Amino acid sequence: MNVPSTELSTEKENKSLAVVAIENGTVIDHIPAGKGILILQLLALESHRNKVTVGMNLPSAQMKAKDLIKIENRELLFSETSQIAIFAPRATINIIENYHVAKKYVVELPTSIEHFVICPNPRCITNHEKVSRQYEVSSLRKQEILLKCKFCEKTFNRSEINRYSFGSS
Repeated sequence: MNVPSTELSTEKENKSLAVVAIENGTVIDHIPAGKGILILQLLALESHRNKVTVGMNLPSAQMKAKDLIKIENRELLFSETSQIAIFAPRATINIIENYHVAKKYVVELPTSIEHFVICPNPRCITNHEKVSRQYEVSSLRKQEILLKCKFCEKTFNRSEINRYSFGSS
């Protein structure tokens, strides 16, 4: 069987890398290099029973380098794609049907998130008691995402947050 593939190449090299296409599912593209692993954990893709293809540090004309995730036989929910926007605010979601892009859209930043971000404030109650972590999300620009903890009311730039709790809260 001849499976379609996507050809990725750079101008610096005459080599091309074949990335196997998926028949049905979702492709998350334009993920900042190095953030693909966080998105894999966020979506719990290690337990997905079908193929998951991850490309890391792939060449990109827009971003210099990017990550890419292909998920076979799964269409992401809007709530999942909005959470992806916390890590990859310019990511695109491609819904694949019969090897073709059926829908394509850019992720939307949510107004709030729960659970997976651990507050960087060591005195925050969420770090000492079992309460649901909740944050208001705002953005000055798509690159600068601010999260305000509902409990301690401190605001943090996304880059200040370096601990996450994926899975159950």
